[in-house]
Amino acid sequence: MIQLSVIPQSQMPLENNEKTLENKEKFIRMEIDLGLFEAYPTSRLLGFVSKLITLLPSLQDHGPAEGSTDNLVARMHRGIWLGEVIEHVAQELQSLAGMPCRFGMTRTGANPGVYFIVYSFANVHAGVYAGLIAFELVKALADDGTFDIRTAIQKLVGFRFHDEDNTFKRAVVNVAYTSEEWWQAN
Repeated sequence: MIQLSVIPQSQMPLENNEKTLENKEKFIRMEIDLGLFEAYPTSRLLGFVSKLITLLPSLQDHGPAEGSTDNLVARMHRGIWLGEVIEHVAQELQSLAGMPCRFGMTRTGANPGVYFIVYSFANVHAGVYAGLIAFELVKALADDGTFDIRTAIQKLVGFRFHDEDNTFKRAVVNVAYTSEEWWQAN
């Protein structure tokens, strides 16, 4: 399951971050359920990290998380949960499309496998699409599949030029995918 919502900074559901509050940004909030993949951190998914870095080499530039000295790639080799990977991929996809994303965080939910991801966006259409694509990309690689990154980034670039002053921006966007075995490991 994946649900996305567009929220103003003032309604940020996670702990306040002074840097973020100063930026007065709006965010995409994702709620995802990894299901059985909760048992598979990146270190247990053979070849996952190398496939992801092959698709998005710029992820190597993602610095340390709060409380860590290791960059994202080092942490993925050691083993992090796919929710955090989805956060970074959503941010990086927007950056590659010319819309840098400056903030993101991931927290676990009350139920095992449920994660809350929040990240900023420059264009609401691109932000929502980046979250969906990040989820699809991570799922494809976790399932040992492939992903067409060029087409995804080209579509994101197209979103850069959409008029953001429309009803879509003001509406709460809820997109949900449900499938009984969507995240079931092979």
